[in-house]
Amino acid sequence: MTGPLQDRQSSAPREMSEAVKMHYQDAGDYLRFVKRQGWQITNYVLMSLFAVFVVHKELHPAKPVENYGLMALATVATLLGLFYLRSIHNAARDLRRKLRHIHEDYFTAEERARLLIDNGPQRAYPGPAFTFTFVGIIVTGWAILLYLLLRS
Repeated sequence: MTGPLQDRQSSAPREMSEAVKMHYQDAGDYLRFVKRQGWQITNYVLMSLFAVFVVHKELHPAKPVENYGLMALATVATLLGLFYLRSIHNAARDLRRKLRHIHEDYFTAEERARLLIDNGPQRAYPGPAFTFTFVGIIVTGWAILLYLLLRS
């Protein structure tokens, strides 16, 4: 009786069923989509922060209550962006797990090593560093805007 574990250790890979091929393709497509979404979310948040800055310049000198309102808008935009980034990060993490299982079950150790899909540092899909880069950009933009609003 041969199971996934035996097949992984042998040199002959198992044949993927049509359903597994479909899930594999879908996971890869969705991970590429997630990467694009991360950039779009970050861009939209930064544009929102810039819009708040422009409104602040138009109100200059702004009353304290107006500044606090603009700070609240900037904070809401930032928190929404971070929420959506976290959501797509979690979805990508789940898909990476599915891909890891497919790689383990349908690729030999030699193929995984040759294709750099052996859970090593080189990955073609977004990992935590990818998400934290976007978080860093958004939080930095938010902090700069709050500094400018508080300074005036």
